[in-house]
Amino acid sequence: MHQNGQKSEATRARVLTLAQDVQSPLKPPEIAGQLNMKPASVRSIIRRYGASGDVQSRPRSGRPPKIPPDTVDRLVRSVERDPKQTMTALTDITHSYAQHSLAPTP
Repeated sequence: MHQNGQKSEATRARVLTLAQDVQSPLKPPEIAGQLNMKPASVRSIIRRYGASGDVQSRPRSGRPPKIPPDTVDRLVRSVERDPKQTMTALTDITHSYAQHSLAPTP
């Protein structure tokens, strides 16, 4: 299960597989028992699949990240190279990359 309580795509796909089994489809309470889930969650997954035809998560609303993904990638690579970097050094990397990214192009 994800941190926000969502089920993984694999779990949602498993719910649908059990519900749509050609030889012996299971009812939501039976699926819930097998997968250690609430029956309401199983019904919700089945209902959402029926409406959209997909088991993927929908995009979530919320505040956009303050740090662009390429800057996050750069920070991750930097920490992987030197895990003992100080927060000041990481902040300097972030600021220098942001200034470089925002510099006007000739």
